[in-house]
Amino acid sequence: MPNMLEVTTISDIESLRQFSAAIQKLGGKISHKTVKDFLHMRRIRWLSWFAAGVGYATAWLPNPFSVLLIAQHNIVDFMMGHHACHGAYNKISGVNTRRYRSDVFGKGWRRYRDWLTWWEPEWWMHAHNSCHHKHIQDPLDLDLISPETFKVVPKFFRYLAVAFYSCTWPFMYYAPYIQREFLRRGKSRSEAIAFKPLAHVFNFFDPIVRSLWLKQYLPVILIKFIALPSMFLVISPGAALTALATMLGAEIINNIQGFICHRSSHYGIDIPQFTNTVNGRTDYIVRQVVGSTNYKSFNDFTHVLHGYNMFHIEHHLWPSATMLQLKNYQPEVAKLCKQYGLPYHNELVFKRLKKSLDIYISGAQQPMMSTVALQAQH
Repeated sequence: MPNMLEVTTISDIESLRQFSAAIQKLGGKISHKTVKDFLHMRRIRWLSWFAAGVGYATAWLPNPFSVLLIAQHNIVDFMMGHHACHGAYNKISGVNTRRYRSDVFGKGWRRYRDWLTWWEPEWWMHAHNSCHHKHIQDPLDLDLISPETFKVVPKFFRYLAVAFYSCTWPFMYYAPYIQREFLRRGKSRSEAIAFKPLAHVFNFFDPIVRSLWLKQYLPVILIKFIALPSMFLVISPGAALTALATMLGAEIINNIQGFICHRSSHYGIDIPQFTNTVNGRTDYIVRQVVGSTNYKSFNDFTHVLHGYNMFHIEHHLWPSATMLQLKNYQPEVAKLCKQYGLPYHNELVFKRLKKSLDIYISGAQQPMMSTVALQAQH
């Protein structure tokens, strides 16, 4: 069968219709969530807090293990924020999941308990849930990073630029970016805004920048990098400084790990970008599959290390599915893709990272495609 994005014959379109119908039928099970889904999530959450407890308790002792334990706790916090904001745990039969509902998790004071990150959950839900999932790989996708961002500097310095970005992307790029997109939600637009790092992060004459720092950045800085390290002053000033270094190291490791796992899942010369917005249910489903990639992973421990992105295609098909459901449905999705001839990308994360870096640094191009042949399908 020819490339699914360049179908021209009725038989090809009919095949895609059948694939879409099969995916929708499989997705009909998503609403049935059981206590097993909740216990699976809670086990990950509790293990994360245990890792955090050990990591913070030993943060004043110079060692890499505290850094790694705290970093993995932060990864799980991101995972929980991600799935909770999609409504994955809004309603589970026989379980009170109120604190994990999308309208409760991380809201108001709970932000400091549930998901202490650099942005408001509402910004994330607009940028990620609405503008990324509904516009995957098209001009309105807010999660796309233009390769031109790094091409403005000579190739050697692109490595440094990508390295710096991987360490700092949540506060140097993503938070101010989605803040501005959230503020202009509802306005007509043909593409995402052009992000200007210096102006959007450090121009304190701009009231939007001042709000970003006062309401978002300062609480994180005060709690993570001042209050927590200061607790070790009871031991010694040196212990407090070591704790601060540990927490800064954990933040950097978390950012690098997040960059590798999240940013590599939509890039590569085998992953297309689309010149037009989605049109119809079949078009939408096909794009979620061909515009995303999974990572090979081998057990629950490595699932967490990947931020649960090893089921990224399934997550794009059913954003409100629980983590356990994504794991259980993955083999069936792979089987359907093979049956109907759609590409199903599932590779080691570092292989996907290499393909992403080829785009950012080496100038490789993602194919630009239009699914005009599917626009008749609704």
